[in-house]
Amino acid sequence: MRLQPERFTTRDLPGADQFAAWRDFYAGSFDLRLSDGSAKAPHYLADHTAWNLNGLRMTRACMPGGVTRQWRHFSRPPSDHWLLVVVPAVAGAPLASEPRHIGFRSLTRSFEGVGSDGEVVTLFLPRDEFREAANAFDRAPEKITQSGIGSVVADFLLSLDGSLAAFPHQQVSSLAVAVKALVSALVAPVPDNLAVAEAPLASALVQRASRLTQANIGSAGFGPKDLARLMCVSRSRLYRAFESYGGVSTFIQEVRLKEAHRRLDEAKHPMAINSLAVQLGFADHSTFSRAFRHRFGYSPRDAAGWDRPSSR
Repeated sequence: MRLQPERFTTRDLPGADQFAAWRDFYAGSFDLRLSDGSAKAPHYLADHTAWNLNGLRMTRACMPGGVTRQWRHFSRPPSDHWLLVVVPAVAGAPLASEPRHIGFRSLTRSFEGVGSDGEVVTLFLPRDEFREAANAFDRAPEKITQSGIGSVVADFLLSLDGSLAAFPHQQVSSLAVAVKALVSALVAPVPDNLAVAEAPLASALVQRASRLTQANIGSAGFGPKDLARLMCVSRSRLYRAFESYGGVSTFIQEVRLKEAHRRLDEAKHPMAINSLAVQLGFADHSTFSRAFRHRFGYSPRDAAGWDRPSSR
Protein backbone atom coordinates (compact mmCIF):
# COMPACT_ATOMS: atom_id res chain seq x y z
CA MET A 1 0.00 0.00 0.00
CA ARG A 2 1.40 3.39 -1.03
CA LEU A 3 1.17 6.70 0.77
CA GLN A 4 -1.79 8.82 -0.26
CA PRO A 5 -1.38 12.60 -0.20
CA GLU A 6 -3.91 15.36 0.32
CA ARG A 7 -4.19 17.62 -2.72
CA PHE A 8 -5.58 21.02 -3.55
CA THR A 9 -5.50 22.68 -6.98
CA THR A 10 -6.84 25.79 -8.61
CA ARG A 11 -6.71 24.26 -12.09
CA ASP A 12 -10.39 23.35 -12.18
CA LEU A 13 -11.54 26.88 -11.36
CA PRO A 14 -12.19 29.83 -13.68
CA GLY A 15 -9.03 31.90 -14.16
CA ALA A 16 -10.40 34.94 -12.35
CA ASP A 17 -11.15 32.83 -9.22
CA GLN A 18 -7.88 30.92 -9.01
CA PHE A 19 -5.72 33.26 -6.92
CA ALA A 20 -8.59 34.00 -4.51
CA ALA A 21 -9.07 30.26 -3.96
CA TRP A 22 -5.33 29.80 -3.38
CA ARG A 23 -5.32 32.68 -0.94
CA ASP A 24 -8.34 31.30 0.92
CA PHE A 25 -6.71 27.87 1.14
CA TYR A 26 -3.83 29.33 3.16
CA ALA A 27 -5.92 31.88 5.07
CA GLY A 28 -5.63 29.95 8.34
CA SER A 29 -1.83 30.19 8.23
CA PHE A 30 -0.91 33.46 6.56
CA ASP A 31 -2.22 36.40 4.59
CA LEU A 32 -1.22 36.19 0.93
CA ARG A 33 -1.28 38.95 -1.67
CA LEU A 34 0.35 39.74 -4.99
CA SER A 35 3.27 42.15 -5.12
CA ASP A 36 1.00 45.10 -5.90
CA GLY A 37 -1.01 44.35 -2.76
CA SER A 38 -4.00 43.02 -4.63
CA ALA A 39 -5.90 39.83 -3.89
CA LYS A 40 -6.86 39.14 -7.51
CA ALA A 41 -5.09 37.87 -10.61
CA PRO A 42 -6.27 37.06 -14.16
CA HIS A 43 -5.28 33.44 -13.55
CA TYR A 44 -3.17 31.52 -11.04
CA LEU A 45 -2.54 27.83 -11.73
CA ALA A 46 -1.29 26.31 -8.48
CA ASP A 47 -1.10 22.93 -6.74
CA HIS A 48 -0.65 21.96 -3.09
CA THR A 49 0.36 18.41 -2.09
CA ALA A 50 0.63 17.30 1.56
CA TRP A 51 1.99 14.07 3.05
CA ASN A 52 1.45 12.84 6.60
CA LEU A 53 4.66 11.25 7.91
CA ASN A 54 3.66 9.96 11.34
CA GLY A 55 3.17 13.34 12.96
CA LEU A 56 5.38 15.26 10.58
CA ARG A 57 3.76 16.95 7.62
CA MET A 58 5.52 17.59 4.34
CA THR A 59 4.03 19.82 1.68
CA ARG A 60 4.92 21.03 -1.77
CA ALA A 61 3.41 24.19 -3.26
CA CYS A 62 3.73 24.66 -7.03
CA MET A 63 2.86 28.16 -8.20
CA PRO A 64 3.38 30.33 -11.28
CA GLY A 65 7.11 31.08 -11.28
CA GLY A 66 8.06 34.71 -11.65
CA VAL A 67 4.80 36.01 -10.20
CA THR A 68 5.86 37.95 -7.12
CA ARG A 69 3.75 37.49 -4.03
CA GLN A 70 4.01 38.71 -0.45
CA TRP A 71 2.81 37.01 2.69
CA ARG A 72 2.54 37.55 6.43
CA HIS A 73 2.43 34.67 8.89
CA PHE A 74 0.15 35.07 11.86
CA SER A 75 1.77 34.66 15.27
CA ARG A 76 0.54 31.51 17.00
CA PRO A 77 0.59 30.07 20.53
CA PRO A 78 3.93 28.70 21.89
CA SER A 79 2.61 25.16 21.45
CA ASP A 80 2.60 25.37 17.66
CA HIS A 81 4.90 24.20 14.88
CA TRP A 82 8.22 25.11 13.35
CA LEU A 83 8.76 25.10 9.59
CA LEU A 84 11.76 23.92 7.58
CA VAL A 85 11.44 25.46 4.11
CA VAL A 86 13.46 24.44 1.06
CA VAL A 87 13.24 26.30 -2.24
CA PRO A 88 14.73 24.38 -5.21
CA ALA A 89 17.19 26.24 -7.45
CA VAL A 90 14.73 26.24 -10.35
CA ALA A 91 11.31 24.66 -10.66
CA GLY A 92 11.81 21.23 -12.22
CA ALA A 93 15.62 21.42 -11.93
CA PRO A 94 17.61 18.21 -11.38
CA LEU A 95 17.66 17.10 -7.76
CA ALA A 96 21.44 17.45 -7.75
CA SER A 97 21.05 21.24 -8.09
CA GLU A 98 21.73 23.31 -5.00
CA PRO A 99 18.60 24.76 -3.37
CA ARG A 100 18.13 28.50 -3.62
CA HIS A 101 17.10 28.86 -0.02
CA ILE A 102 16.87 26.84 3.21
CA GLY A 103 14.82 28.54 5.90
CA PHE A 104 13.70 27.71 9.41
CA ARG A 105 10.80 29.51 11.06
CA SER A 106 8.84 29.33 14.25
CA LEU A 107 5.11 29.86 13.93
CA THR A 108 5.16 31.48 17.37
CA ARG A 109 6.72 34.53 15.69
CA SER A 110 5.20 36.70 12.99
CA PHE A 111 7.00 36.60 9.67
CA GLU A 112 6.74 38.60 6.46
CA GLY A 113 8.22 37.57 3.14
CA VAL A 114 8.31 38.24 -0.58
CA GLY A 115 9.01 35.67 -3.27
CA SER A 116 8.38 34.55 -6.82
CA ASP A 117 9.58 30.95 -6.64
CA GLY A 118 7.65 28.35 -8.56
CA GLU A 119 8.10 25.54 -6.02
CA VAL A 120 8.45 25.46 -2.24
CA VAL A 121 8.87 22.32 -0.12
CA THR A 122 7.93 22.71 3.55
CA LEU A 123 8.33 20.33 6.47
CA PHE A 124 6.01 21.09 9.40
CA LEU A 125 7.60 20.15 12.72
CA PRO A 126 5.17 19.76 15.66
CA ARG A 127 6.57 20.91 18.99
CA ASP A 128 5.46 17.66 20.62
CA GLU A 129 7.85 15.73 18.37
CA PHE A 130 10.89 17.85 19.35
CA ARG A 131 10.33 18.71 23.01
CA GLU A 132 13.94 18.04 24.03
CA ALA A 133 15.30 20.38 21.36
CA ALA A 134 12.61 23.07 21.74
CA ASN A 135 14.90 25.73 23.22
CA ALA A 136 17.45 25.31 20.44
CA PHE A 137 14.73 25.31 17.80
CA ASP A 138 13.24 28.53 19.18
CA ARG A 139 16.67 30.23 18.99
CA ALA A 140 17.55 28.94 15.53
CA PRO A 141 18.23 31.51 12.78
CA GLU A 142 15.68 31.93 10.01
CA LYS A 143 18.22 31.17 7.28
CA ILE A 144 20.27 27.98 7.34
CA THR A 145 23.69 27.86 5.72
CA GLN A 146 23.83 25.88 2.49
CA SER A 147 26.91 23.89 3.42
CA GLY A 148 27.66 20.83 5.49
CA ILE A 149 24.57 19.20 6.98
CA GLY A 150 22.34 21.97 5.61
CA SER A 151 22.93 21.05 1.97
CA VAL A 152 22.63 17.33 2.69
CA VAL A 153 19.32 17.62 4.56
CA ALA A 154 17.87 20.02 1.98
CA ASP A 155 18.83 17.69 -0.84
CA PHE A 156 17.38 14.75 1.09
CA LEU A 157 14.04 16.54 1.50
CA LEU A 158 13.88 17.48 -2.19
CA SER A 159 14.65 13.88 -3.12
CA LEU A 160 12.06 12.61 -0.64
CA ASP A 161 9.48 14.97 -2.10
CA GLY A 162 10.01 13.36 -5.48
CA SER A 163 9.74 9.79 -4.21
CA LEU A 164 6.91 9.79 -1.64
CA ALA A 165 4.30 8.79 -4.23
CA ALA A 166 5.99 5.39 -4.50
CA PHE A 167 6.88 5.06 -0.81
CA PRO A 168 5.48 1.98 1.01
CA HIS A 169 3.06 2.94 3.78
CA GLN A 170 4.55 0.38 6.17
CA GLN A 171 7.92 2.14 6.08
CA VAL A 172 6.63 5.59 7.02
CA SER A 173 7.38 5.12 10.71
CA SER A 174 11.08 4.42 10.11
CA LEU A 175 11.22 7.27 7.60
CA ALA A 176 9.78 9.70 10.16
CA VAL A 177 12.42 8.63 12.70
CA ALA A 178 15.18 9.31 10.16
CA VAL A 179 13.73 12.70 9.19
CA LYS A 180 13.45 13.74 12.86
CA ALA A 181 17.06 12.74 13.48
CA LEU A 182 18.29 14.72 10.46
CA VAL A 183 16.31 17.83 11.38
CA SER A 184 17.48 17.72 15.00
CA ALA A 185 21.11 17.40 13.89
CA LEU A 186 20.65 20.32 11.48
CA VAL A 187 18.89 22.77 13.78
CA ALA A 188 20.46 21.68 17.09
CA PRO A 189 23.85 20.13 16.16
CA VAL A 190 24.87 18.98 19.64
CA PRO A 191 26.86 15.72 19.99
CA ASP A 192 23.86 13.62 21.04
CA ASN A 193 21.76 14.73 18.06
CA LEU A 194 24.64 14.25 15.64
CA ALA A 195 25.24 10.73 16.97
CA VAL A 196 21.59 9.74 16.51
CA ALA A 197 21.64 11.18 12.98
CA GLU A 198 24.83 9.40 11.91
CA ALA A 199 23.11 6.53 10.07
CA PRO A 200 20.40 8.56 8.26
CA LEU A 201 22.99 11.26 7.49
CA ALA A 202 25.29 8.67 5.90
CA SER A 203 22.36 7.34 3.86
CA ALA A 204 21.45 10.87 2.73
CA LEU A 205 25.08 11.51 1.78
CA VAL A 206 25.13 8.39 -0.38
CA GLN A 207 21.91 9.39 -2.16
CA ARG A 208 23.23 12.89 -2.79
CA ALA A 209 26.59 11.56 -3.98
CA SER A 210 24.88 9.22 -6.41
CA ARG A 211 22.90 12.06 -7.98
CA LEU A 212 25.92 14.37 -8.18
CA THR A 213 28.03 11.63 -9.72
CA GLN A 214 25.30 10.92 -12.24
CA ALA A 215 25.18 14.62 -13.13
CA ASN A 216 28.96 14.62 -13.75
CA ILE A 217 29.22 11.13 -15.16
CA GLY A 218 30.83 12.21 -18.45
CA SER A 219 33.74 14.02 -16.79
CA ALA A 220 36.81 11.76 -16.83
CA GLY A 221 38.51 13.83 -14.13
CA PHE A 222 35.59 13.73 -11.71
CA GLY A 223 36.79 12.20 -8.44
CA PRO A 224 36.53 12.26 -4.63
CA LYS A 225 37.85 15.83 -4.30
CA ASP A 226 35.26 17.14 -6.76
CA LEU A 227 32.47 15.21 -5.04
CA ALA A 228 33.42 16.55 -1.61
CA ARG A 229 33.43 20.10 -2.98
CA LEU A 230 29.99 19.75 -4.61
CA MET A 231 28.52 18.12 -1.52
CA CYS A 232 29.83 20.89 0.75
CA VAL A 233 31.10 18.38 3.30
CA SER A 234 34.56 17.60 4.58
CA ARG A 235 36.53 14.83 2.88
CA SER A 236 36.80 13.02 6.23
CA ARG A 237 32.99 12.86 6.59
CA LEU A 238 32.68 11.80 2.97
CA TYR A 239 35.22 9.00 3.39
CA ARG A 240 33.52 7.75 6.56
CA ALA A 241 30.17 7.57 4.75
CA PHE A 242 31.67 5.51 1.89
CA GLU A 243 33.92 3.23 3.90
CA SER A 244 31.55 0.30 3.48
CA TYR A 245 31.50 0.87 -0.30
CA GLY A 246 35.24 0.42 -0.59
CA GLY A 247 35.92 4.14 -0.76
CA VAL A 248 34.67 7.15 -2.69
CA SER A 249 36.54 6.28 -5.91
CA THR A 250 35.04 2.80 -5.92
CA PHE A 251 31.58 4.27 -5.39
CA ILE A 252 31.98 6.70 -8.30
CA GLN A 253 33.09 3.86 -10.57
CA GLU A 254 30.13 1.75 -9.44
CA VAL A 255 27.71 4.53 -10.47
CA ARG A 256 29.40 4.70 -13.88
CA LEU A 257 29.34 0.96 -14.39
CA LYS A 258 25.67 0.63 -13.44
CA GLU A 259 24.81 3.43 -15.87
CA ALA A 260 26.82 1.68 -18.57
CA HIS A 261 24.97 -1.57 -17.92
CA ARG A 262 21.62 0.19 -18.04
CA ARG A 263 22.38 1.85 -21.37
CA LEU A 264 23.69 -1.36 -22.92
CA ASP A 265 20.79 -3.41 -21.63
CA GLU A 266 18.19 -0.96 -22.94
CA ALA A 267 19.88 -0.23 -26.28
CA LYS A 268 17.74 -1.14 -29.28
CA HIS A 269 20.73 -1.04 -31.63
CA PRO A 270 24.40 -2.05 -31.24
CA MET A 271 26.45 0.57 -29.40
CA ALA A 272 30.08 1.54 -29.90
CA ILE A 273 31.74 0.40 -26.67
CA ASN A 274 34.61 2.86 -27.04
CA SER A 275 32.17 5.76 -27.44
CA LEU A 276 30.16 4.64 -24.41
CA ALA A 277 33.34 4.43 -22.31
CA VAL A 278 34.17 8.06 -23.15
CA GLN A 279 30.60 9.21 -22.48
CA LEU A 280 30.78 7.73 -18.98
CA GLY A 281 34.14 9.20 -18.02
CA PHE A 282 36.43 6.17 -18.47
CA ALA A 283 39.96 6.79 -19.70
CA ASP A 284 39.70 4.32 -22.57
CA HIS A 285 37.91 1.27 -23.96
CA SER A 286 40.23 -1.26 -22.29
CA THR A 287 39.90 0.25 -18.81
CA PHE A 288 36.13 0.30 -19.14
CA SER A 289 35.87 -3.28 -20.43
CA ARG A 290 38.10 -4.67 -17.67
CA ALA A 291 36.18 -2.85 -14.95
CA PHE A 292 32.84 -3.92 -16.44
CA ARG A 293 33.82 -7.59 -16.65
CA HIS A 294 35.22 -7.54 -13.12
CA ARG A 295 31.99 -6.03 -11.77
CA PHE A 296 29.40 -8.08 -13.68
CA GLY A 297 31.24 -11.20 -14.76
CA TYR A 298 30.74 -10.65 -18.50
CA SER A 299 31.77 -8.16 -21.15
CA PRO A 300 29.98 -5.01 -22.31
CA ARG A 301 29.19 -6.80 -25.58
CA ASP A 302 27.41 -9.54 -23.62
CA ALA A 303 25.42 -6.95 -21.68
CA ALA A 304 24.30 -5.39 -24.93
CA GLY A 305 22.84 -8.68 -26.08
CA TRP A 306 25.64 -9.92 -28.29
CA ASP A 307 26.28 -13.44 -27.04
CA ARG A 308 24.44 -12.53 -23.85
CA PRO A 309 24.74 -15.19 -21.11
CA SER A 310 21.57 -16.92 -20.04
CA SER A 311 21.72 -15.58 -16.47
CA ARG A 312 23.36 -12.72 -14.61
